[in-house]
Formats: sequence, C-alpha cells, structure tokens
Amino acid sequence: VRAMEFLTRHREMLQILNPVDEFVLLETSADKLGYTHVKLAQQYQSIPVWNSRISLHFDAEGELYQVQGDYIPTPDSLDLDNSLPAVEIIRLLHASGELVPQEQYDAEKIIYHGQQQPAVLAYLFTPASGQSINTGGIIVDATTARILLREPRLQTLQLK
Repeated sequence: VRAMEFLTRHREMLQILNPVDEFVLLETSADKLGYTHVKLAQQYQSIPVWNSRISLHFDAEGELYQVQGDYIPTPDSLDLDNSLPAVEIIRLLHASGELVPQEQYDAEKIIYHGQQQPAVLAYLFTPASGQSINTGGIIVDATTARILLREPRLQTLQLK
C-alpha cells in the first residue's frame, strides 16, 4: 500500500499515468531489522514491460528510504492492436533459419525497450517445456518481425 501511495503521489515526476494499473506486486519481504522491501514489475494494459522492475525499501517505522530499479515512462503512444500473430512470426523465423524448425516455442507478448530504442510491442519466444535449453530466447518486434535481442538464457517472468 505504501509503495503504491509513493508511486501515485509522484506519478507526474515519474511519468507514470496510473501506477496502480502499471505495477504489479512481485514480492514483499521483511528483514531482521524490521525493514520492508517491496518488489514491483511494470506492465502496460496487462502486457509485461521487459526488464522493468523497481524495489521500494521502508525502514522499521514505515518510512521510505530507497527506491531502485528500472522502469519506463508510461508507453501510452504505443499501438497495441497492430501486431502480427505469434504463429506468423515463428513461421517467418523458421523460414529464415533464425529459429530451429524442429523445436516448439512459447510466445509471450511484451513491451520491449532498449537503451537507445523506444518501447515497442514485441514477442518473447522461449523454447517450450522439454525443448532444448541451448536454443535460448529471442525477442522479436511484433509488427515488423525484426529480431531485437537474442539471448541464450532469456526466461519469462510470471506476473502474479
């Protein structure tokens, strides 16, 4: 509750339109000193924002003493309706040799942003359960099918 109060009170400075809708609770923990640590993940219209998590730390009296992590301003100009189906992108990637044709992939729609790149609607493709872990994951622009990131150990983040 205190974490959302802080984000809501400072939403203009943080450039977040609706913190309650754009952040989901991942974990709350307390340490031996009675300090509370709240971890949140960013989403936009229920689509996870890639690699965007923040932690808020409160002392034993409940006073906020630190905020850390990464997030992006609300990507409200992003077109979420104009995307290729995941199966079409997988077909294109199989045909180009970018994905191993014999393997199955799970697809998760995400909002991806790079250091020098604005936020785009994308898919995170990871090998389906039981498939080769050597293939790794791949992030692909959902409108152009352009590969944005290829990582051997990309994993999905399950939001609660």
